[in-house]
Amino acid sequence: MTVILGIAMAACPQSNPRYIRFARVASAVREALFTLDALHKAPPRGSLGHAWGVERGKKLHAAFLLSAASSRCQTPTGKARPDRQLGKAELTIAPPMEPTILFLGNRGLIAGSLELRRAPSEYRRMAKFVVPSVLLIVLSMPALGLAQMPLQKVTVTYSSRSIASIDLYVAQDRGFFREEGLDPQLVQVRATAAIAALVSGEVHALGSVGSVIRAIPRGAPVKVLAISLRRPVFWLVSRPELKTFADLKGKVMGTTTMGGSQHTAGIRMLRRAGLNPDKDVTVVLGGDVPTQLQGLVNGSIQVGILSPPIVIVARDKYKMNILASAIDEFSSLQNGLAVLDKHTRDPVIKKILRARAKGNRYFHQNEKGTAEILAKYLNVDMSTALETYRVSRAAFTTNGIPTDSEIAEHLKGDAEILGLTAPIAPAKIFDFTLQREVNQELGAK
Repeated sequence: MTVILGIAMAACPQSNPRYIRFARVASAVREALFTLDALHKAPPRGSLGHAWGVERGKKLHAAFLLSAASSRCQTPTGKARPDRQLGKAELTIAPPMEPTILFLGNRGLIAGSLELRRAPSEYRRMAKFVVPSVLLIVLSMPALGLAQMPLQKVTVTYSSRSIASIDLYVAQDRGFFREEGLDPQLVQVRATAAIAALVSGEVHALGSVGSVIRAIPRGAPVKVLAISLRRPVFWLVSRPELKTFADLKGKVMGTTTMGGSQHTAGIRMLRRAGLNPDKDVTVVLGGDVPTQLQGLVNGSIQVGILSPPIVIVARDKYKMNILASAIDEFSSLQNGLAVLDKHTRDPVIKKILRARAKGNRYFHQNEKGTAEILAKYLNVDMSTALETYRVSRAAFTTNGIPTDSEIAEHLKGDAEILGLTAPIAPAKIFDFTLQREVNQELGAK
């Protein structure tokens, strides 16, 4: 959420700077919107530089997200030298940001690990900050040499290299895990193996939750805390010589996990086309989505269930046929976050949820930045990454929580696949309590 603040900037400190350390507050609302009716004049030369905000008419000190003040009054890149004028300033995160060590010099408003951009002087009446958390002011820090808090290693699994795990990629690439004091280890593991690793305590959380939802009725002690992907981003793809569904009879179809979200989507697309998945095709474990494309190219499989961006590469580079799409046909709760039952209130899990939620918000608000991350993580060009973003964006939740109707539709489909007499109760699978807390803190709707 944007925070509007007033800024007073003074001359650069040359000696004896006082510093204020800002530490993250674990409780209370993390973001708020402040607006100013007016700004005070800049302080006299040599006086204390500061920032302030007004919330509902109440004056409130709000000088935060300023780091590593130096006698040169500049960022590490040499930009954004402060002056004695009020001006429009925008702080944008330049990851990695270390929220545990944030400072304000007594004679200059300085951004260290953040980038400070000042607009022309006509914008002297306003300043804008992007603030990820409410920070607690701790006074009288004598020097810059404060020890950093060590980052806590956390392991989160995902099953396939595709846009499905974009929230984790963004949270890692843009430093959102680090903001929460976490050092993320994102590990690609087939979903069934990941569930076993979670139960044995080898990983903290799972990102691919489709298989988890189907494992819980069988006794897995797991809860789904968030859903990022609510529609199936899968396309049924065949080799160039197979142009119709009738051509698929007797052929081999690859999938990442038997009974997983990808497999389920493929079965539904085949059934909708009038084929019997149990008789008309042979399903084999074909690896993750990029590996399935390799199988299509070399002929070890003839049908794949692909996600962007690989489905775009298959179409454009290898001239594969796209026979069907599942994205607009039914609900499929694929990705999000799942943990052991006993960890549903764990503070570390909440930090993972916060980082993931920030990544999801960035995904929805930043097309170009997200495409750059996709291009980097999935090794595709920007054109393919942009198309991937545009065809997939609507399939993702904005707040980590699907609608009741989407949950009901998904569980009904799972009951049919599992041969259950009735869908399992949502409360036995989902617990969105922590996600709702995170949404309130971050202002997500």
